[in-house]
Amino acid sequence: MFTSRRLIEPNGGTTTMRLIQATKTFFKIVFSKDYAASLKALPQLENELGSLKKQLERQEIEAQLKKEQEKQKKQSKQDELAAGASALLTLLQKEARFLDFVQENVDSIDDNRMGAVSRLVHKDLARTFKQYVTLEPVLDRNEGELIDIEDGFDTSEIRLSGNVDKEPPFKGTLRHKGWLISHLNLPKKAASSNQSVLLPAEIEVPN
Repeated sequence: MFTSRRLIEPNGGTTTMRLIQATKTFFKIVFSKDYAASLKALPQLENELGSLKKQLERQEIEAQLKKEQEKQKKQSKQDELAAGASALLTLLQKEARFLDFVQENVDSIDDNRMGAVSRLVHKDLARTFKQYVTLEPVLDRNEGELIDIEDGFDTSEIRLSGNVDKEPPFKGTLRHKGWLISHLNLPKKAASSNQSVLLPAEIEVPN
């Protein structure tokens, strides 16, 4: 009994099958001009695909770089605002002892003395605050006035309370006109300083 043996290649294919495929390809090239022309165009097609792949990779890299730059820009803006807020609190403490005032336990202070202290703190706070922040009302109307709220209102500017289960438009009473920043000029801290320190501890060294 005769048993044929196939030559097995490392990749699992056989020499016989490869010969058959090569033979088919040969006859296609011989008898088909279109097929032969397609084979001649393969190197050019491969070059074009390679160029397209490089272009797509470059576009992907550029998109990632742009995304990272936007992220860093946003973070830088947040850091700048945080530093400005820290510097403003430092100035409010320096000019009006604001931090001392809000951290103080006032339960034991009588109302008359508390009122006098509050007046002084308020005066210095308002003066310092207005140097760097300008506010204006969100709705420049009188509190207690009836206001019509149309559909599509900005929920960041208007907060509704009361009977709000129905759909707009609404008619309600203005309880607070709100505040928005019309101008902001935050002070700056030295870049080398610890932004979380609002006021350093003071230690007096005797002679």
